[in-house]
Amino acid sequence: MAKGDSSKGEPSRRIRAGDAFMRLAERDPAAREALRRYQEHVRAAATYFQSAEFRRDLERDRREHQEAIEKLAEQIRQSIRATGDELTARGFKAPETLEEWEHLARIVEMPFETIRSGNYTFSDVYTMALAWIDRQQLKERVANQVSRKPDEPRTTEASESSPTSPTYTVAALREMTTLGNTALNEYAKKAGVATPGRGQKNFRYSAADVRKILRVIIEGTTEKRVLTRCQAALSRLEITK
Repeated sequence: MAKGDSSKGEPSRRIRAGDAFMRLAERDPAAREALRRYQEHVRAAATYFQSAEFRRDLERDRREHQEAIEKLAEQIRQSIRATGDELTARGFKAPETLEEWEHLARIVEMPFETIRSGNYTFSDVYTMALAWIDRQQLKERVANQVSRKPDEPRTTEASESSPTSPTYTVAALREMTTLGNTALNEYAKKAGVATPGRGQKNFRYSAADVRKILRVIIEGTTEKRVLTRCQAALSRLEITK
């Protein structure tokens, strides 16, 4: 066979980098020392990876990573709950699924192209929903002012007990405040507002009475969720009165 034939003789002629380095290390003290240090590092690493210390470090890192993920997830859940509470206080059903958030985005007139692309966040929908609510309330307020006759006096709290003034059921007040009947009655008494009698099913609060109760709750509650709901409800009533 010819010396240049590569069909069978190539493996025997090929010089590997490792073999070349080993031959160099045999002749060169510096290379031999470098090889010794490298081998020590490899053995130390292998010993560490097989040790109980490594397993403890690995478990600690895994636990810290898991705790960080859980903390972030809880922060996200709290943010979504707070957003839902605010939307509920303003008359929307709090979204719980992606489909419900998308439906809310359509209600508040988010551009169709944005919805279809999915290039939006819960925060975007929430901000648009609040702006949409304020816009609707402002439209209603302007419409009422335009329809009112020039010599017709403005509605005051004293005149809100007229048959045409809005009234609110006990259930509506519970929804606004998240409080039960007993707590509501206590706050109503502090506000000087009459409460429903035993068995009275058709009792309704006037808008003025609801505002009084909400103000007393805001001043007296220490629960952040109740405070947020009542402030939002009072703000809504103040805009529409």
